[in-house]
Amino acid sequence: MLMLTKRPQLINKLCPLRSQRIWHGVTAETQAWLDLRWPILRDVDSEVYWLSVEPMMGAMTLPQSFLDLGQRAWCIVGGESGPRARPMHPEWARAIVNQCQNASVPVFVKQILERGRRVPMEQWPEDLRVREFPLVHTWTSGVQSPDGQEAASSQKSMEGLW
Repeated sequence: MLMLTKRPQLINKLCPLRSQRIWHGVTAETQAWLDLRWPILRDVDSEVYWLSVEPMMGAMTLPQSFLDLGQRAWCIVGGESGPRARPMHPEWARAIVNQCQNASVPVFVKQILERGRRVPMEQWPEDLRVREFPLVHTWTSGVQSPDGQEAASSQKSMEGLW
């Protein structure tokens, strides 16, 4: 389950028990919101931490502590939609994609818009046609196989679920 909030300070109250089935994320529309929300989210116990950088309102630099998480991090990037949508410059999205790829953090470019309307993916710049997913761990802690051994964990991609 994905949990996305603009109020990460409430996560532990709403979800007091750690669950590897819940991935905690925050919306970060600007660098200021990212700088405010990420340190709070970072203190939450989560299997995967993710940022929803949408609607992206300006150039951003992702925190090194986020990038250091590698496959335990995920970043989704997109512009604002609707008739009064403010523009998202492709350079801003490109910078996020580059930061994530350089740190082996999966990144998913959700949408690119022109004048508030979605541009078909085939028309995007090729380097922004990125839809990556984190690897998820399927833990079987406490489950034993017929021979009495605890079953091992496995990894799989979320790709294909969307």
